[in-house]
Amino acid sequence: MVELLSVAYADKVPGHFIETGVWRGGMSFMAAKLLELLYANCPRQAWRKQAIEGMRRVYLCDSFAGIPEQTAYGRRRGGSAAPELTQQDKFAHSLDILNKNSVQSVQRDAASMDLQLSMLRYEVGYFNETLPALVKREPELRFMVIRLDGDAYWSTYEALVNLYPRLSPGGYIIVDDYVDWPGCRAAVHLYRKEHQIDAPIILVSHAEKEE
Repeated sequence: MVELLSVAYADKVPGHFIETGVWRGGMSFMAAKLLELLYANCPRQAWRKQAIEGMRRVYLCDSFAGIPEQTAYGRRRGGSAAPELTQQDKFAHSLDILNKNSVQSVQRDAASMDLQLSMLRYEVGYFNETLPALVKREPELRFMVIRLDGDAYWSTYEALVNLYPRLSPGGYIIVDDYVDWPGCRAAVHLYRKEHQIDAPIILVSHAEKEE
């Protein structure tokens, strides 16, 4: 992520950074700190211009209440067209570790790390509610890098529907769970098929390399 964000910045790709599924905030914090450092290394004249125009923002999107129950949600969202979910997706809402966070704890951690808090925007709630509200509230919003970490099928699909159209040319989208969650992968493939997207997918394994 650091490399992609740095490249997008160097290439002057317009827009901000957004993460859907921040959990305890680690990757969003990294993005925010990296953008601070990139700004600090700008020539003084460029820094003044950017300060006037406003620093790039980091959007942290999470329910802070775990993954929504996918089966019932899919029936409401997809009707008869809703796909058959994997067992992994069916029980995703019961992953207790994902419930062990809160927006308050993430905000406290951001403050303790001495981040530029004015850069951070918190969108609290399920993606099918918060993301449409966000793009409606900020109709000109664009992103240089989008990071999806919603794990399950519908969490991934909702994020793609609302955010992919706002990815700036030359920007990047990172799908954290593409390799590990078949439901996430299915959502990506469906969205690409629906919109005839043929941009290459570059796989990055989560497994540690053997010595």
